[in-house]
Amino acid sequence: KRCLAFTKMPIQIVVCPLRGAVRQLLLVAIAIMALLTSHQAVGAERVEDINLPQELWTVAYEYAKAKGMDLAKTSVDQLYRVAKGLSNHDGTRDKALQILHILADDGSLSHAPSQVALGMFYYKQARHHQPNSKDGETNNDPRQRALNYFLAAGEGGGSTAAMYNAGRIYAELGQFVPAMAYVYAAATAGHDDTDSSDEDHNQQHGHYLEETAVEAFEILSHKVAILVQSEEITLREYADVFFYANLHNEEESEESVASLWKEAMLLADRIDKANATLVKPGNLKTSTTSLSPQQAAQFQADLVQQLDSLVQLWALASNAEDPSSISMLQGFLLLHHVLYRVLLPLVSWPPLLENTDDKNE
Repeated sequence: KRCLAFTKMPIQIVVCPLRGAVRQLLLVAIAIMALLTSHQAVGAERVEDINLPQELWTVAYEYAKAKGMDLAKTSVDQLYRVAKGLSNHDGTRDKALQILHILADDGSLSHAPSQVALGMFYYKQARHHQPNSKDGETNNDPRQRALNYFLAAGEGGGSTAAMYNAGRIYAELGQFVPAMAYVYAAATAGHDDTDSSDEDHNQQHGHYLEETAVEAFEILSHKVAILVQSEEITLREYADVFFYANLHNEEESEESVASLWKEAMLLADRIDKANATLVKPGNLKTSTTSLSPQQAAQFQADLVQQLDSLVQLWALASNAEDPSSISMLQGFLLLHHVLYRVLLPLVSWPPLLENTDDKNE
């Protein structure tokens, strides 16, 4: 009865009072059973952990067997490679997508290579997608679904390729701040988490991807400059782009540059909130005569303080010892802002200058 009473307990606490050879034989049998159970559990846990339906497991196992792969003892990475192989055949492509979705969408796995593969699949689908204006800008757009997978793989899995692809899609969607941010991240990552076990291949692939990201960064920088010049990008957008606009800045100068730019942009934002029409380039028809002397003085003080921060920032850029403290795009954004959002308002509204004391003049 004592033995039966403990049969539902873990094997390690069986305390049946057996002695001699019978006891030794039973211990040996228990040990063998434990090993066999442990061996079976490895394969079973891998299937259960990823919640793979038996139908998909059968398809994957048959493919792996045909390719000489031991899927019963595999890792998630090997199952992913099997799914990639299955995706190359029309008859098994749907099964492959189901496996990739399980690997990518399961919160306990969040397998980055599977997320990248799905991102590529849905991005290719976008070529044949006909947007429906009734659905909104991004609803039902395969690019949005692709973007979600690239973001998951980039932020959660550290995939450089995913970050680059996310930046590319953001640029296509006209969202240039996140586009610059993710392409910047890809260009400065210095490595790539690929699904290859070949270290040399990873290094070559990472180097190629970095070059591609740098080239894309330069193209985006040119595009942003055009948008700023044509007033198709808001103050807040180009203020944020500035922080991602330099691939070569040193950490020490980066902090100083960011601090001065942030200070100036906070002042610019305060002016915009107070009266956006007063500082909008090309729309300087509003007269400041409607401002009280106190309002005019505050407006001018904010402009002058902006100018002071930006002059300090330009001084950093002119430092011969650190020529990379700001990039060409950052220099363009700085000068454009000084001209159109600081100097032009100051010289366009004489009432402001009438309230200027000798020091500020």
